[in-house]
Amino acid sequence: MTFNRREFLDLSLGAGAFLAAAPLASTAQPAIKLPKISSTFGGVPLGCGSISFMDTPIEGVPALIASAGYGLVEIIDSHMQPPFGRGAPPGGASAPAPAGGANPASSAGAARGGGGRAMDPETRAKLRDWRMTVPLSRFEEVAGLFRAQKIYVYSYHSHFTPDFTDGEIDRVFEMAHTLGCQIMTAATIRTNEFALRLDPYAQKHKMRVGIHNLDANLSTVAQYDEMLHGCSDYMGINFDIGHWADAGADCVDLLRRRHDSIVELHIKGKRGTTPAGKILADGDNTAKDVLLALRDNKWPIPAVLEYEVRGTDKVVAVKEWFDYSKEVLLS
Repeated sequence: MTFNRREFLDLSLGAGAFLAAAPLASTAQPAIKLPKISSTFGGVPLGCGSISFMDTPIEGVPALIASAGYGLVEIIDSHMQPPFGRGAPPGGASAPAPAGGANPASSAGAARGGGGRAMDPETRAKLRDWRMTVPLSRFEEVAGLFRAQKIYVYSYHSHFTPDFTDGEIDRVFEMAHTLGCQIMTAATIRTNEFALRLDPYAQKHKMRVGIHNLDANLSTVAQYDEMLHGCSDYMGINFDIGHWADAGADCVDLLRRRHDSIVELHIKGKRGTTPAGKILADGDNTAKDVLLALRDNKWPIPAVLEYEVRGTDKVVAVKEWFDYSKEVLLS
């Protein structure tokens, strides 16, 4: 039997990764030690997800986030992958950042590939090949762009699917490590079986993983406990307060009961039927209550903005979110 280049790389790296990622003797979780983050108020580090500027190639994102005031970032995999991955614009120095972070073609681009959750086999093979062969120097380059803006790259938001090979999983952790991340936030994790599969890699790379609560429809503490059953302390929670509140669940209650397991919060720029351009729905204090709970209980969990309201000036809106959050935390 013969293998092409991609198949050989995936099989050889995957086999090595599987052996190397065997559970370690100790599963004590690594302490998260943040450097001094300029956007820390009341002891709460504020960050901005690169998803807030998905219309802009990754090269243009650091300056936009810095201009809004943030000193910490979560980079989404869609920003690093070619267009066949998640529909993100291809990163490249030749692609200028649109003024104000706006791009009329963004809707079409964001829809391409359906978020990567239902790719045709040929496209899926291309994405796997890219993951296995892209030089890690590309990730070093992007990390340097954020450092130049004095922005700390805290986490890498990756979309995992059941068809990931062992080699692919290991490679994604290598990407996050090269970016300088302490945290992997994991979307599209739907089963305890897959959480258990990721756990050895988290231990191997000494990187905590926060499972995002949207795709598994996690809306209760018991459901999260079931998802993490049998996992080491390296596996934890990426708490998206927008999706949690949309499900009718109490955000502050989850913080109170599971704050030790929460590695990152997603603060939403739009929730439910919030009109475009509004920071919060009228009478909705969800974000305020969460920020105050972090401050008053001295839980040093980064609160990372995901601003996803289309048809707005993203730079202005993200800066408004920063000013709002700062005002709450200093009140």
